[in-house]
Amino acid sequence: MSLLHRKRFDKEKNIETKNKMQKLFSKEIKKASDYKLLYGYNVSEYHTTKKHEKVLKYQNYVLGYRESDMSIIILETTKEFDGCIKKYAFNRQDLLKTIYKSGPDYYFFELPKEDIYFYLIPENKDEDIFAYINQEDEIYDFKEFFDDFRRKPRKK
Repeated sequence: MSLLHRKRFDKEKNIETKNKMQKLFSKEIKKASDYKLLYGYNVSEYHTTKKHEKVLKYQNYVLGYRESDMSIIILETTKEFDGCIKKYAFNRQDLLKTIYKSGPDYYFFELPKEDIYFYLIPENKDEDIFAYINQEDEIYDFKEFFDDFRRKPRKK
């Protein structure tokens, strides 16, 4: 991404979003400062019995990962980060079953243990449904963490 494009991103809003994520994570998780944080989301659809309506469900997540023990904690929340809906914890063995895909502007994770599917995006400026965020550097670091994790041999 060009430097010019980065300048158009509202840095203050971005810092505010990241501070809200950190505040929520710190409230819910002991030793929260040991974790690096990312924002993720999912959109799922289902059909109702009434006139076959299609309904979209939007989910927002704060993903915290810790390199020391290769663990991940995910908090389901709202785009405003005003509370934790559900917590998920994954250890190294759980993460070995993770399905991971990436494209030019997203990273997709499927964590089968809890049936969680979510995307990590480098940036989002559309605040109607998801949080305003730029996390290109954080995603790069997470990708390095995840690639490193997958390369390490399993302990017997």
